[in-house]
Amino acid sequence: MNWDAIGAYLRAARASSSLGAGPPADADALRVDMRQVMAYRAKVQDLGSRLDPGDHTAAAYGGLQDSAPRAALYGLHARMQGVGPDDWEHPSLVQIWFRLGADYVIPRDAADVFTVGTWPSDNEQVAALNALGDMVREVVARVPMRTRDVQAALGSRLPEPFVIRIAQVSGRVRIRWDARTTEIIAADDPAIDVDDARLALARRFIHWYGPVGPAHLAKWATIPKVVVRETWERLVSELVPVDVEGRARWILATDEPVLRAATPPIGARLLPGGLDPYLYVEPPGSPSVPKVGRDISQRLVNSLTGRILLDGEFVGSWGRVQQNVTVHAWRELSDDDVDRITGEVASFSGPLGKPAKLRWV
Repeated sequence: MNWDAIGAYLRAARASSSLGAGPPADADALRVDMRQVMAYRAKVQDLGSRLDPGDHTAAAYGGLQDSAPRAALYGLHARMQGVGPDDWEHPSLVQIWFRLGADYVIPRDAADVFTVGTWPSDNEQVAALNALGDMVREVVARVPMRTRDVQAALGSRLPEPFVIRIAQVSGRVRIRWDARTTEIIAADDPAIDVDDARLALARRFIHWYGPVGPAHLAKWATIPKVVVRETWERLVSELVPVDVEGRARWILATDEPVLRAATPPIGARLLPGGLDPYLYVEPPGSPSVPKVGRDISQRLVNSLTGRILLDGEFVGSWGRVQQNVTVHAWRELSDDDVDRITGEVASFSGPLGKPAKLRWV
């Protein structure tokens, strides 16, 4: 195993996390403000009007991070009607380690895009990643195995236990995390051209997160920046330049009319933590925090990581422990606002499989 090549890949991928300020926008770029940007993202991410039941692949189009217990399930619920407790493992979906080890729920038919699409351009590094994928897949060829059992089976062949997560980049394994145990599952060799996968992943990201720049893509998918630059250059003819408060961004030309016409969504959505795609590129500012006291512990305050989106604005935070949902408003709410947020919490009975219990602080 060429661990030096894998180490070089990891260094290049981790270096992609730096965004910087980004270049200034061109004078002739389409000019929009952040309110319009967020309205566009809410539209393409189906946060204004839920998808019909069963449209899981559209609800998880750009991937839903599931690193916190069942965050992806509540991300599905925010976008699709009829979500039940087991929809995180619907047959049209699959879990992978994405972004160097984060648990993601993605469309099954796009698994090769989310894996091969992040490959480096260095052939030696690609060969090493595929050899690692083959080594892990060989251990779990017959039945899914817990992560720690795979690590134990490989033993001294691994320089550190974490490295088995990098095997996911090869596209030769999948995972299943039930909020307690992670299992590794063997997968067939990817059946997609690497250049096609890179372009498909970039288009998927720009559509769901746009307007964005190449640095955003590199950070989101932890793709070495040199690969992103090459991919972005091949996409230029499909993109429209956008001025977002003075900074250069781009949108797919097919999405330009949607961006121009976007209006803030009407309704309430409870988005999971800082993990939801809507919160990823430009997260909301610092919220107000309830005071710690006899009825409010620091642990409770720390658990309020979710965000309440109401008519396109962030108005509060929320957290969940089993069926107990705690809500904290950042400003005074009207009776109608309270009713709509209360109704959205009540709809959690679908993914919970039992009635939710609401507490306001």
